[in-house]
Order: sequence, then C-alpha cells, then structure tokens
Amino acid sequence: MYEINELKSKLNMAFAELSKLGSRSRKANI
Repeated sequence: MYEINELKSKLNMAFAELSKLGSRSRKANI
C-alpha cells in the first residue's frame, strides 16, 4: 500500500508541474 501511495503522490506532483507548464504556454500563445 505504501508504494502505491508514493506513486500517487509522484503522479500528482508531475501533473501539477505539467499543468503549470501548460498554463504558461497558453499565456505565451495568446
């Protein structure tokens, strides 16, 4: 169970980074 929770937290962090990059690129496109 611990490993699954660790994977989930890593995925959440990666997703947060991706959303940050996505919002930045969207602003640049406008």
